[in-house]
Amino acid sequence: MLLQLKQKKLLLALITLLSIAFLWLIVWLKEPAAPQVQTVSKQTIKKTLAQEKTKDRPILIDLRTAWEINKTGKIADAVHINYFSFNFSDQLKALDPNKTYIVYCWVGVRSNKAAQIMQSMSLNVKDYRQGMKDWLN
Repeated sequence: MLLQLKQKKLLLALITLLSIAFLWLIVWLKEPAAPQVQTVSKQTIKKTLAQEKTKDRPILIDLRTAWEINKTGKIADAVHINYFSFNFSDQLKALDPNKTYIVYCWVGVRSNKAAQIMQSMSLNVKDYRQGMKDWLN
């Protein structure tokens, strides 16, 4: 009986130690939180499109595939940069760092990821997170 009690205490101590080590590992490996990307609404984009084209007007970037654009169209004046393109990062590197960009996709997953990448490249970017699905409604 005494041996079973010692085994239980030892097992409990081992489980506790492993749990603490696991939690420490999770905290240690966790990536630092990405800075928040500013989002814009459909109304903001409509106001942007109503503005005269000037050097200060934000540039819309559609991140969807050509197939998606052919199926649903794109927002007027948007530039197409396929998020899944093999040269996606090269296309981002070619963007003018003095401009402001608004990125969008279908529902916001790719645009959020792309906006974080662009922000890390010191580009001024905003995310239309609701995406083309919202635009068509």
